[in-house]
Amino acid sequence: MSKQTNWPSRLIDDIHLTEDDEIQCDQAGILMARCAQALLTVKETQRQYPAMWRHFRFCVDCAEEYRICLLYTSPSPRDRTR
Repeated sequence: MSKQTNWPSRLIDDIHLTEDDEIQCDQAGILMARCAQALLTVKETQRQYPAMWRHFRFCVDCAEEYRICLLYTSPSPRDRTR
């Protein structure tokens, strides 16, 4: 199925995946800054901020911003994936 004909199904799936504690981009930005300031690893952020990671599933802009943030805050390439 092409992306153009599958969007209604994707929209319904996304609606069913939402949770009560969903966050918006501004809240995700605050959490990303906290993660960067604390130099947390990916695994640490996934454990401490699951709502941020759920947000990344739906917001490619925030997910990309976080990926770039990791490039500048991780002491070594290995830490970016742990």
